[in-house]
Amino acid sequence: MNTVLFFVKGFLVALLLGTITALGAQTDPDMPASRFSLSVEGNAGVSDRLYINDGTVPASIVDDIADGERPDIAWEAALLSEYRISRWFGIQTGIRYTRWGYRSPKEPLIWANPEPGLADASRTQQKLVFIGVPIRGTIHLNWGKTRWTGYLGWSPGLTISHQHLITLYYPDRTETNDIYSGAEYREFNMTGEAGFGLVVPISSSLSLSFTPNIRMHTWGFYEDVPLNRRLFSYGLSVGLTMN
Repeated sequence: MNTVLFFVKGFLVALLLGTITALGAQTDPDMPASRFSLSVEGNAGVSDRLYINDGTVPASIVDDIADGERPDIAWEAALLSEYRISRWFGIQTGIRYTRWGYRSPKEPLIWANPEPGLADASRTQQKLVFIGVPIRGTIHLNWGKTRWTGYLGWSPGLTISHQHLITLYYPDRTETNDIYSGAEYREFNMTGEAGFGLVVPISSSLSLSFTPNIRMHTWGFYEDVPLNRRLFSYGLSVGLTMN
């Protein structure tokens, strides 16, 4: 709940400040030539999870599960449009494709009666794909000759794919299969997000941005399970913006 309130309050403050300064931006010489901009954004980083225990799972079991799970690679691609309501503030939205998850380490398999052709090791992996609609309050700052940008926002999204994969490692091959985990995943979730980074102008109408960021789901990705997992990611986004 504290995480939710943090993102909501920050988003509302950004919009309020932008609205207050909007009237003074009509003749501001530092405003972009166009109030609208279009951006293509790619993000790469690490996907991890927080455990949500309903109180019925002993802490020792949670610790054992945590020891057997690892973060995984996260990546995203987005198409975004922004409207500048002042020289400092804007509102941005668009559509984003996100791939998050987590995995287990590669573990050796020990067979009671080993036979030729059995797998030597295995690894499991959770892969989730979301389509979201980011809604951000943005800030733009100039410090000397350096330009900076940041955002705080919220993204409603749908889970369009959920795979629980098990990979078996044989002496001569590798096999990966999608298995049913026994629990239903949540189709709708909300993602709070924040980022702040550097803007590098390329020309009068093009710029690159490099933005460290963090994103976090509001709810666990399973429906009604004793031990759920709330996914989050941290990484670096690179954006190309055209004004």
